[in-house]
Amino acid sequence: MSRSTPETDVAEYYIRQEGHYVRSDLARRLERERDEARTELEMWRDGNILHEIHRNELEKVEQERDEAREAAHSFRSSYYASSGVNKGGCAFPWEAQ
Repeated sequence: MSRSTPETDVAEYYIRQEGHYVRSDLARRLERERDEARTELEMWRDGNILHEIHRNELEKVEQERDEAREAAHSFRSSYYASSGVNKGGCAFPWEAQ
Protein backbone atom coordinates (compact mmCIF):
# COMPACT_ATOMS: atom_id res chain seq x y z
CA MET A 1 0.00 0.00 0.00
CA SER A 2 1.17 3.50 -0.81
CA ARG A 3 1.46 6.07 1.95
CA SER A 4 0.68 8.94 -0.44
CA THR A 5 -2.84 7.65 -1.15
CA PRO A 6 -4.45 6.93 2.22
CA GLU A 7 -8.05 7.15 1.00
CA THR A 8 -7.44 4.63 -1.77
CA ASP A 9 -5.62 2.30 0.62
CA VAL A 10 -8.57 2.29 3.03
CA ALA A 11 -11.11 1.85 0.23
CA GLU A 12 -9.09 -0.97 -1.31
CA TYR A 13 -9.05 -2.82 1.99
CA TYR A 14 -12.83 -2.58 2.46
CA ILE A 15 -13.58 -3.40 -1.19
CA ARG A 16 -11.45 -6.54 -0.98
CA GLN A 17 -13.37 -7.59 2.13
CA GLU A 18 -16.60 -7.33 0.12
CA GLY A 19 -15.15 -9.34 -2.77
CA HIS A 20 -15.30 -6.50 -5.34
CA TYR A 21 -12.63 -5.64 -7.84
CA VAL A 22 -11.09 -2.16 -7.89
CA ARG A 23 -8.38 -0.69 -10.07
CA SER A 24 -6.32 0.66 -7.23
CA ASP A 25 -3.56 1.90 -9.54
CA LEU A 26 -6.07 4.21 -11.26
CA ALA A 27 -7.59 5.25 -7.95
CA ARG A 28 -4.15 6.05 -6.51
CA ARG A 29 -3.20 8.11 -9.57
CA LEU A 30 -6.46 10.05 -9.40
CA GLU A 31 -6.06 10.63 -5.67
CA ARG A 32 -2.52 11.96 -6.18
CA GLU A 33 -3.66 14.23 -9.03
CA ARG A 34 -6.51 15.54 -6.88
CA ASP A 35 -4.15 16.28 -3.99
CA GLU A 36 -1.69 18.04 -6.31
CA ALA A 37 -4.51 20.14 -7.77
CA ARG A 38 -5.70 21.09 -4.28
CA THR A 39 -2.18 22.11 -3.28
CA GLU A 40 -1.78 24.21 -6.41
CA LEU A 41 -5.18 25.85 -5.83
CA GLU A 42 -4.19 26.72 -2.25
CA MET A 43 -0.97 28.28 -3.52
CA TRP A 44 -2.91 30.37 -6.08
CA ARG A 45 -5.37 31.48 -3.41
CA ASP A 46 -2.53 32.46 -1.07
CA GLY A 47 -0.88 34.40 -3.89
CA ASN A 48 -4.10 36.21 -4.73
CA ILE A 49 -4.63 37.13 -1.08
CA LEU A 50 -1.10 38.52 -0.85
CA HIS A 51 -1.62 40.43 -4.12
CA GLU A 52 -4.81 41.96 -2.74
CA ILE A 53 -3.09 42.96 0.52
CA HIS A 54 -0.22 44.58 -1.37
CA ARG A 55 -2.62 46.38 -3.70
CA ASN A 56 -4.58 47.75 -0.73
CA GLU A 57 -1.38 48.93 0.96
CA LEU A 58 -0.24 50.59 -2.25
CA GLU A 59 -3.58 52.39 -2.57
CA LYS A 60 -3.23 53.68 1.02
CA VAL A 61 0.30 54.94 0.39
CA GLU A 62 -0.75 56.62 -2.86
CA GLN A 63 -3.64 58.33 -1.07
CA GLU A 64 -1.31 59.55 1.69
CA ARG A 65 1.11 60.84 -0.96
CA ASP A 66 -1.64 62.71 -2.77
CA GLU A 67 -2.88 64.23 0.49
CA ALA A 68 0.67 65.34 1.37
CA ARG A 69 1.09 66.91 -2.07
CA GLU A 70 -2.17 68.81 -1.69
CA ALA A 71 -1.18 70.01 1.79
CA ALA A 72 2.26 71.12 0.54
CA HIS A 73 0.75 72.92 -2.43
CA SER A 74 -1.82 74.60 -0.21
CA PHE A 75 0.88 75.67 2.25
CA ARG A 76 3.08 77.07 -0.49
CA SER A 77 0.19 78.82 -2.18
CA SER A 78 -1.20 80.45 0.95
CA TYR A 79 1.92 81.17 3.03
CA TYR A 80 4.60 81.98 0.46
CA ALA A 81 2.31 83.94 -1.84
CA SER A 82 0.91 86.06 0.99
CA SER A 83 4.31 86.76 2.57
CA GLY A 84 5.94 87.83 -0.66
CA VAL A 85 8.41 84.95 -0.59
CA ASN A 86 8.57 82.74 -3.66
CA LYS A 87 6.33 85.03 -5.71
CA GLY A 88 7.43 83.16 -8.77
CA GLY A 89 5.74 80.09 -7.32
CA CYS A 90 8.50 77.65 -8.17
CA ALA A 91 7.14 74.18 -8.37
CA PHE A 92 7.87 71.31 -6.05
CA PRO A 93 9.94 68.56 -7.70
CA TRP A 94 6.89 66.37 -8.30
CA GLU A 95 4.87 69.09 -10.00
CA ALA A 96 5.09 69.45 -13.76
CA GLN A 97 6.98 72.48 -15.01
